[in-house]
Amino acid sequence: MVEQLLSLVPAEQVRTVLLAVVLTGSMLGAATLLLGGLRSRFMMCLLLLVAGTIAGHSVPQWFGLRIEPNATAILGAIVMGILGFAFHRLWVALGLGLMVAGLAGVMLWFNLDAGRLFHAPAAEQGMTVASYMQLCWEQAPPVFKAKTPLVCAAAGLAGLVVGLLLTRLGTALFYSIMGTSILFLSLLFGEASGQMPTASYLLPEVSEMRVVLFAGFVLLGTLVHLATMPRPLSAAGRPQPKPEDDS
Repeated sequence: MVEQLLSLVPAEQVRTVLLAVVLTGSMLGAATLLLGGLRSRFMMCLLLLVAGTIAGHSVPQWFGLRIEPNATAILGAIVMGILGFAFHRLWVALGLGLMVAGLAGVMLWFNLDAGRLFHAPAAEQGMTVASYMQLCWEQAPPVFKAKTPLVCAAAGLAGLVVGLLLTRLGTALFYSIMGTSILFLSLLFGEASGQMPTASYLLPEVSEMRVVLFAGFVLLGTLVHLATMPRPLSAAGRPQPKPEDDS
């Protein structure tokens, strides 16, 4: 599938794009894995601002409106940035739900051995990444498509509940899973391309060991975040003091 995606890029730019994806993804993933939760509200505002800009720029094309895309992009950025700041806890919980749902889908794919039944379709000229991913979903094994919605929905709901009820743990898990996923995906992308063999040296060859390594990175990031994240404030705006021992 990676080779088909790279075929959408001009041949003279493939090496540059590949190197940029691997290096940027690795650094961004490592930073998110260890530091994302320290400024969680700022990070969430930034993520939603970028998402609002992209979505706002695409709104005129989606709905066939004769509106300047830059204007809707700015409006989308402002609206999503404000929502990200005002409803930070909810967005973190939603993000954790999406992360857990994605991991459940990946685990289901390997559990069903769906890769053996799936052959990546050829990318057509002028096809975008979104349209190619939609084509891949349409040609995915029927058993995978039948079970994915239920499994991902259940896992996503569990992540959402944890994020809403256990704020610190949910925030730590969200940034740990997101950072580890970005890091691993960037390395796997370079490995699957066949043009960056050095990326495969950083990952074990055995699939089970990769799962263990992924879980270890998530655990490490979670512990780091729980140890370094700011403590919740009391009603007076000060950190809760430890109770004194009357004895």
